Amino acid sequence: MKITNDSVGAFRSFYRQRQEIKNKTEVKKENKDRQISKAAVAVAAASLIGATVPLAIYNAKKGKLDNFKDVFQKKGSPLKEKVKAATGFLEVKGIEQIGLSVTGSIFGGLGAGLLTEKDEKSRTSKIKEGIYGFLNCMVPIGIIAGAERIIEKKNIKTNILGKAAVVAGGIVSGMFISNKLANGINKNFISKDKENYKERGIKLSDTIVHADDIIGVIAMSKVPYAKHIGKVIPVIYSHVGYETGTKTSDKN
Repeated sequence: MKITNDSVGAFRSFYRQRQEIKNKTEVKKENKDRQISKAAVAVAAASLIGATVPLAIYNAKKGKLDNFKDVFQKKGSPLKEKVKAATGFLEVKGIEQIGLSVTGSIFGGLGAGLLTEKDEKSRTSKIKEGIYGFLNCMVPIGIIAGAERIIEKKNIKTNILGKAAVVAGGIVSGMFISNKLANGINKNFISKDKENYKERGIKLSDTIVHADDIIGVIAMSKVPYAKHIGKVIPVIYSHVGYETGTKTSDKN
């Protein structure tokens, strides 16, 4: 077979075109990865702001601002007291504070996610994940809080094992109930394809938002520094908003 100059030229032209297509594809991929990375950072920041700012405002109105002023205006206040006064704005003790932090995180993450997302299916998926995340957090906490009120009202004495049993039971049963509720709401009111709706299963990462209850049990067992770990609870709640805002499209 005789190789002519025309054959060589055609091969070079083909190779050059193939390389150009490959380079363009790689550039597109790099740009897409860069956009995803920027979107993730925006969602993370919005989720953290949402989880902390409403909580800080609530605690400020409940007396933490006055305490903060008193500590910092008083001469000779120890550093430990100043840190405690400053971190008091992020204190989470009641279900109202939990609800504020979780809801703020979800709205922050969802808002940032919707602003940076162009795909319609992914936008719908983010809304569904937000509903799931909210119920997954609030239902188990509501069950645990209800059980604790009953125990307190009936004057039932509990040790650390009893507390752990209440928390574990509340988390497990609450996550199961919230899973059914969220899938029902998403299928009947959010999904655009009810017939082929694929249920969202329970994931291990769904337990992260219940770290505050787990920390409470650890604190009762007198593990060193457990109470200080509780101050990062709003950061833990920001995970819910991040999961919401970064959720991508599913089949329904």
